Amino acid sequence: MTRHSKDTKKLHTNATSQSVADSKAQAGLANSQDKQCEGQFTVSGDTRLTAGGNFHLTGFGRFDSKYRIKQATHRLSRSTGYTTEIAFCKID
Repeated sequence: MTRHSKDTKKLHTNATSQSVADSKAQAGLANSQDKQCEGQFTVSGDTRLTAGGNFHLTGFGRFDSKYRIKQATHRLSRSTGYTTEIAFCKID
């Protein structure tokens, strides 16, 4: 498999010990991985869709996986009715 520059995460920070440096590196990697496969969509309103919840996406080929809801915005309007907008990220 060919490595690309996006496969490498560079983090510049100060640490007082090796364990603190390791913790900062793990946190930076986790944050970076959250952003590798994320998106948003709007569906008919559903009160079960809330931040922190998980869902399985199927029927989209290589994107079929488990995702975590980062943000859910519920709206009610005369023109569109009740809708829920979801911002999500992939869970490994």
